[in-house]
Amino acid sequence: MKKFMRIMALALAAMMLLCMTVSVFADETSEETTSGEPTEPTTTPTITIKGTVAGKKYRLYKIFALVYSGSGDDLKVSYTITDKWNDFFEKTDALGAKYLADKNNAENSLPSITVGSETKYINITNANVSEFAQDALAYASNKVAYEERTATGTETEVTGLSLGYYLIYPVGATEKLDENGSICSLTSKTPNGEVNIKATYPTFKKEVEDIKIEGGVSIGQNLPYKLTGKVPDTTGFETYTYEFSDTMTDGLTFNDGSVKVYIGDGESAETLDNKYYTYTKVNNGFKLNINVMALTADDSKLANIGDAIVVKYTATVNDKAVSVVSKNTATLTYSNDPGTEGKTETTPPQEVKVFSAKIVIDKHDANHKNAKLAGAKFVLKNNDGEYYKYTAASEDGTTPAKVEWVKRIVEDQATVVTTDDKGAAKFDGLVNGTYYLEETEAPAGYNKLTNDVEVIINGNSDDVYTDLTKSASVENSTGSLLPSAGGIGTTVFYVVGGLLVVGAAVLLVTKRRMNADK
Repeated sequence: MKKFMRIMALALAAMMLLCMTVSVFADETSEETTSGEPTEPTTTPTITIKGTVAGKKYRLYKIFALVYSGSGDDLKVSYTITDKWNDFFEKTDALGAKYLADKNNAENSLPSITVGSETKYINITNANVSEFAQDALAYASNKVAYEERTATGTETEVTGLSLGYYLIYPVGATEKLDENGSICSLTSKTPNGEVNIKATYPTFKKEVEDIKIEGGVSIGQNLPYKLTGKVPDTTGFETYTYEFSDTMTDGLTFNDGSVKVYIGDGESAETLDNKYYTYTKVNNGFKLNINVMALTADDSKLANIGDAIVVKYTATVNDKAVSVVSKNTATLTYSNDPGTEGKTETTPPQEVKVFSAKIVIDKHDANHKNAKLAGAKFVLKNNDGEYYKYTAASEDGTTPAKVEWVKRIVEDQATVVTTDDKGAAKFDGLVNGTYYLEETEAPAGYNKLTNDVEVIINGNSDDVYTDLTKSASVENSTGSLLPSAGGIGTTVFYVVGGLLVVGAAVLLVTKRRMNADK
């Protein structure tokens, strides 16, 4: 325990905000040495903590008490070590022993204090106050606090205090920051103190890496997910929980075995050996508990506080993702109280939403919309002139369904759908874009379309899930072939050809009669 406390204390080197210096001690004792008239406080001592986060706890530890004795001209002040901090200063190899001097320093006029039966001098200066705060926090983090407050906003006031020297600790604020705790001294001259806490709490980022998903995804597409957190500061903890949990809805199939963990991000990332984490598959997702204390231990030193922890894995879009918004939800559970074994907090869930759309054909008679036509065959073309090809999932589930786009050099490369007795057929697993329905065979008794039917999909994954099922009304007519683009088509050629045949016949008969007359 002591070893861990010392190790983790070093991580707080720049994490203490000072609201007193050595002059605070000097100012209070100087009331006695210069004016000879120390005064008792006339107001209720108060500490105002600024920069607090609503719902988070802040603990105050009282290290030294400022004691007034006597009255009138004999009123004196002195510092005493509070009961809970005796071991910090008095025990062998105590963390606080180095901040007590055997002799006074005339230059700084160090205040005296009784330690056991000896007189010592409090040697906390501008040069070492940050280090003192680190050691004090390491000692205090699993001790009962003098006062504790739960913040309701960005500023928290703690009143009803007594004069003395305090350490303020934001519970659970275990990410590396410039300041993570505060020292504050309340004296008769300054009975009201103010500290500025600059601390945040473990968070993470969830994203799909390297591909755009805003316009939809295709069936069979592999989505590379990425979770990014940070190595926390575990000062004062004997054990520390740092666990990612990820769950996917039915439209996504988690690829077990795809999970990889890295320290660092980008080109500098290094793969983390699986002995430093525990991975468990849970239904259509997983849990991943990372031993962050081992990462920063002296004997391994694989990472520093604040280094990125990156988890990468994949999921495949399946045919249950069509016309719905599929969600991938992750949380981070972390230890938030070194004084309470096993106490954790879970971040708000982070979701990544994806969707896949479809086109549904509504085939009907041109003159009677309710007369649905069966037997019409279609292929689907995208804006690049490629054709839709759908491959169903294997029966054993080892091969997922897949949508591809092919050039259709031969007919059977593209998927052909046929309308049923309700005039319906569909193309699943489409992203946003412009598509063209090409009829390859008309229903019996009807003419085949000579023009493709344009269909535009513009779906979204907002709370109102619009345009994820696009209905395409396609009509057929009986009788003569439908003209192309509103023209008369080949009719003019048949008419002209017929006239030429008749003219040739008349000319032949006339010529034979003229020969006979001769």
